[in-house]
Amino acid sequence: MVRILKALVAAEAIFSILSMAIGLALEKDLPSSLQAFISEQNSQPMNFARGIVSLVALVAVVVAWIGLWRLKVWARTLYSIASVAGFLVMPFYGPVVSDGTANMVGQLAVTAGGATLALIWLSPISNYFNPSNESPSADAANR
Repeated sequence: MVRILKALVAAEAIFSILSMAIGLALEKDLPSSLQAFISEQNSQPMNFARGIVSLVALVAVVVAWIGLWRLKVWARTLYSIASVAGFLVMPFYGPVVSDGTANMVGQLAVTAGGATLALIWLSPISNYFNPSNESPSADAANR
């Protein structure tokens, strides 16, 4: 189960990075009207609050991934809060223009994230993140 968790965490991180990279690389292949829309969005000064929220969310998710990888008790809560908060703030970012391939890879990241949430809350591995239990041994963590 630990290997599955680590595979899901790695998959989510890799797919998230790939989605952004593919989106940037294929942006030039979008129709000119969509490229103009993206250019207009990029030329506007970033809303300070949105920038702070984005930065905090990014740091929280990366720290949570590291914590989940290392089976830290606090990681399940941080990951869950960051995941739910990420979905709740999405409507405030407005329209998003993306290439289909980038969107597909992004959806793979979301799928891995959903599987991670299910695993850390609904499977026997959830015991690793229970603060009332003692930390599992290193041998058990490697199974």
